Amino acid sequence: DIDDLNDDEEKYTWRENYLFDYEIDPENYETEEEYLEALEIERSNKKVSELSITKESLVKNQTNTNINNSKIYKFCKVKLDSINKQYDYLCGDLEINVNDSVLIPFGKQNEHIKGTVVAVGKCLECAFNTSVNNMKCVLKVLNKADNSLSIINENVNNNIVYEDDYIKITLIKWEYHEYLFAGRGRGGKFLFENKYDKRFCIFFKNISVGGFLIQEESVPIGLNGNQKEIKDISFVFDNKIPEHLKEYSEIEFRVCYGIIGEGLSAPSNIKFPLIESDIIVWKL
Repeated sequence: DIDDLNDDEEKYTWRENYLFDYEIDPENYETEEEYLEALEIERSNKKVSELSITKESLVKNQTNTNINNSKIYKFCKVKLDSINKQYDYLCGDLEINVNDSVLIPFGKQNEHIKGTVVAVGKCLECAFNTSVNNMKCVLKVLNKADNSLSIINENVNNNIVYEDDYIKITLIKWEYHEYLFAGRGRGGKFLFENKYDKRFCIFFKNISVGGFLIQEESVPIGLNGNQKEIKDISFVFDNKIPEHLKEYSEIEFRVCYGIIGEGLSAPSNIKFPLIESDIIVWKL
């Protein structure tokens, strides 16, 4: 009767919400809950199929490409640490594994930033969404995935605290400093070298003894491009160390640096990106 027809029409009015935006037909489902569940499964399967390059699809694509597109390229998917997004990069001749920390060029200015490798694979050029000529390459592997979280400084004898393609920090000598309010502190005279052509802010982070945090950050050093400078840095203040740690032979810390504007020096002025080393164990 008419009442039953009206009830049926009202029962399926939810389908009108998807008339112009659906991936599967809502007419095949009795309730909106069933439809939404099926839609979620469909979208999940679609994502998997988009990420998976099957052998059949590679063969099919290869028949439509010339000999230049038949070359196999190694690539990796890198998650940018600062903005939590992922992008594809070519590996080139670098040996790259999942969980490696890498340095990559990013954006129109190709700023050098840090990211983490979340996937590594090989495929033909025709399988990429763009030409390999438009893809960027990983610049450097900062640390290997199979390394431990802490690294023992292997340059103790020549006093190199830290070095990469951009900066170098060398200890000239350890010495004690007397401060009017902070008391006695162990510090050092360091040679800071900026190998890059932009101004860096360089500082030490999470300085600790025996797992006990002494300083969150040291005094920052502002250093212009391609310059060297000797600076005294207060590293560990004795009055902050618990009694049972008064006798210590090593210090743990990280080296941090990033690009800043001319005349600036504070870590808060660091522009994207910030480079942070692994934990360094410095034996005194």
